[in-house]
Amino acid sequence: MGVSTSKTRLYDLARELKIDTKRLIEEVRREGVDVSVPSNQISKELAEKIREKYFPKKAAQPILEEGLITEPVEEPAGDTSGEEQMISRELLKTEIEKVPENRLEELYHIVRTLSAPGSNGDGRSLMSKLGEITIDGPEDFAENIDLYSTGEKTIG
Repeated sequence: MGVSTSKTRLYDLARELKIDTKRLIEEVRREGVDVSVPSNQISKELAEKIREKYFPKKAAQPILEEGLITEPVEEPAGDTSGEEQMISRELLKTEIEKVPENRLEELYHIVRTLSAPGSNGDGRSLMSKLGEITIDGPEDFAENIDLYSTGEKTIG
């Protein structure tokens, strides 16, 4: 016989949203609820609010902040499911909130570069492109990086 409850356990909600329980606990704390472990419960109303944040029922409108974004943002092409995209976008928004004010301009330029038309036209990920970077240095550089960085060993 099942018991109906007006509460939702954090680990159940985290599993449903396919997110880490630690991340969900942080999210719930930002909503002003004191939770500490995945077995804690939250109200059905708060659980629904968090669900809506990760999986909006209607398409989200682009955020227009200080005139920096002037046109709708197009979704990237590919076979990524909508659920995965929403989680990724939500993660990004959460992390952006943590960026210090003095680094926002730098972040803005990075985002604009990545979102520019044709910025990733070859289909390769940013990480695969970064993996192609080579450093021209002595053969023992990787093994002795600590000596090179402290000046005990020099290039040349």
